[in-house]
Amino acid sequence: MARTRVEAFLLCDSVVVDQQTGKTTVQGVFDQVFRDSYPGGHPNITIYARFSVSQASSDVDIEIRTPSGKTDRLPSQKVAPRIGIEVVQFMVQVPVLPLPEPGKYELSLFIDGETAATFRFTAMPTGSAKPASV
Repeated sequence: MARTRVEAFLLCDSVVVDQQTGKTTVQGVFDQVFRDSYPGGHPNITIYARFSVSQASSDVDIEIRTPSGKTDRLPSQKVAPRIGIEVVQFMVQVPVLPLPEPGKYELSLFIDGETAATFRFTAMPTGSAKPASV
């Protein structure tokens, strides 16, 4: 596999790409989810990744690991950098992210079958202590 460098791998509310400038705005990055009850789900999330590749196209997979160790993969997608640019911006909108139990979850980014990055987040019962704002 060609060398891949991940610049960002995030869980967020939305991603907007300005059509005129090409600038990307990542909105509402989070690593904690609060639910009244489990099992349940978190609506309307976006998984965002930005990475460099040195080949014409790559297969991208996202795996979700629950606190109890169960895994599920989103459908694989083929991505390609724009001509003259070796950077890929990858966005997946998930209508409902399944949360079968409270605890620590892990998203893994696979590029051409190799683990390229991980992002951890915590699902907690509503009313759990929230960290102070910075």
